[in-house]
Amino acid sequence: TLVESFNCPFTPNSHEAPQTFIIQLSSTASRDAIKNHYAMLTSCFAKTISDDSTIQLNHPSIIKDISFGSFNCYIGKFGPSDAAKLAKLSEVINVEKDKKYKIDSKRISTKVPPKTPPTIPTNLDRIDQQHRPLDGKYTFPRSAGSNVNVYIIDTGINVKHEEFGGRAIFGPVLCKGCQHKDDNG
Repeated sequence: TLVESFNCPFTPNSHEAPQTFIIQLSSTASRDAIKNHYAMLTSCFAKTISDDSTIQLNHPSIIKDISFGSFNCYIGKFGPSDAAKLAKLSEVINVEKDKKYKIDSKRISTKVPPKTPPTIPTNLDRIDQQHRPLDGKYTFPRSAGSNVNVYIIDTGINVKHEEFGGRAIFGPVLCKGCQHKDDNG
């Protein structure tokens, strides 16, 4: 059941400069739990939720819902203390500060490296281990993605590649005027 009023567990810290965070909710959370979470953001944080892919996050009261399928996620501006408090909610599985990454085609190879390179891109360090802190290493897993769902946010996959056998699909396009294709796939 949907809760219509909230006893907010915390008050937004307005003295902190808002930063952009990506918040992922559990794919096993019920639809009501997800609706309650978004209602809590509206009630406790005075946020406006939008799934409009053309909307810009230049105002701290806007939350951009980028959920699709069973992937429940949104982007919004919060003070770091509030983001840490959101991370403690039972339906939240990940809170990550938004960062920009550049594709470095000289360092990324589609072949399995014979050994771990001495310096690796942050994205590879982030995906090879389940728990933080990051260890600064990349270990190619023996299971190599068996029995997993992978969600690529932004760029990096050719959904028509024969190795995917039709299992890869595009999610929503989240920028105004962008084509429904991956320029770096």
